[in-house]
Amino acid sequence: MSNQSKKKEEDEFFEEKRQELQNERDERGEERLRKRREWLRSLTQADRDAISKYGFEYWEKMTGRKRDDK
Repeated sequence: MSNQSKKKEEDEFFEEKRQELQNERDERGEERLRKRREWLRSLTQADRDAISKYGFEYWEKMTGRKRDDK
């Protein structure tokens, strides 16, 4: 087996591994987005108003709730 063909096989192997990692990252990103959307839908209008006016930290302190989207 020549050096060149061995190098090509290694490149293909690492490209496959890189693609697998990218696919896993994409799936995790989609899952985070799904959870964030669910959490946002669970908020009442009063929650949304308080968050937009005062921020998440204030809302968390006042309600005792935590962001579930992290």
